[in-house]
Amino acid sequence: MKRTRQSTTRSKKYKPAGPGPRIVIFTDLDGTLLSAETYEPGPSLEALRQCRKLQIPVIFVSSKTRAEMERLRKELDNSDPFVSENGGGVFLPRETWEKPQGFVEGGNYWSLWIGVPHAAILKALDAAVKRCSARIERFSSMSIDRIMERTGLSPDEARLARMREFDEPFLIPDQSDKIITGLEQEIRKAGFNLTRGGRFYHVMGGCDKGKAVRRIMDLYRGLNPDVCFAAVGDAENDLPMLLEADLPFLVRKPDGEYDKAAVLNRVIITQGIGPQGFYEAVRNIITNS
Repeated sequence: MKRTRQSTTRSKKYKPAGPGPRIVIFTDLDGTLLSAETYEPGPSLEALRQCRKLQIPVIFVSSKTRAEMERLRKELDNSDPFVSENGGGVFLPRETWEKPQGFVEGGNYWSLWIGVPHAAILKALDAAVKRCSARIERFSSMSIDRIMERTGLSPDEARLARMREFDEPFLIPDQSDKIITGLEQEIRKAGFNLTRGGRFYHVMGGCDKGKAVRRIMDLYRGLNPDVCFAAVGDAENDLPMLLEADLPFLVRKPDGEYDKAAVLNRVIITQGIGPQGFYEAVRNIITNS
């Protein structure tokens, strides 16, 4: 049987006396739980505190690398599963989970690789760029200083962001519809996916946030078939995750607008921006679930 949280009694693995969690929240990071401009959590800290108090798992689902997310989880006192690089990798803490089918041991985690290795992604991206005569700036080709300039990350954070495993962010200087459409077509012909996050376009192979959260949902349903899943995001690359949730929330951008490419019929659009929107979504989830 799968386990979810550390026990305070005899067993190291969490073994609930009754059903598993009643609510599970999936959330994007940059622009949602974290400020898109400062990367500070702000009001999200109180939302996370309330979730810990109520034993609601908060699962980070981000385009960030595993290395970035490990550091951030420590800073935010989060011990729940997480998803890296737009659904490329799923990680369950070994301390609190037993090994599910299909997962492998990797350090402190049971890991599931959904995405294609980074080297194959770079090869496919370069070939697509050549075929449609596009001009791009690859994240993995940027210097640390250039990454800092484009993202506002510190030197250490920029180094962690370069540790890609399943996803390649990139910029397109020529933002014309013709170039973007042509590049997307070439990438999809090669069997890869193109999506857009808060700052970069991203190319991945065989994965998205929706596929990754479905695998985690199956594990939690094994503990409680009636569990309610909520998801909070701010951008187009969050849409596959929002589509899977019972309660999808879309937070507003720093200019007060929202990403229309991430809208679905039943999405709840927050009034708050970034972390304030995340706090608003969590209060809604706790109050109405």
